[in-house]
Amino acid sequence: MQTYMLTIGTKVYYTGDMANHDGHFVIVAYRNGAQYDLKEIDGDRDFRGVRFVATEYKGNCGDRFVTREAWEANRAARIEESKRAFYRANYLAHERATQS
Repeated sequence: MQTYMLTIGTKVYYTGDMANHDGHFVIVAYRNGAQYDLKEIDGDRDFRGVRFVATEYKGNCGDRFVTREAWEANRAARIEESKRAFYRANYLAHERATQS
């Protein structure tokens, strides 16, 4: 759980919702001492008064805003998991083919 303010310039991933697509943002200001103002990177959306930006991403929409660093770590882990599943499936297919 985050107990400190992230620095201005921290990149943030927004997970999106039914009406809004996901995207990458940057913290541009603080509001009321405990909230963030975000501006979309390469876009025109902004969010004002965001109360919480998670520093760990679980790959779901449980936290709407997470640091980009956490999003990238989760993405890299999922890619590695996919690679392992691909290699395992190929290995098992090869094993089945050689046992015939």
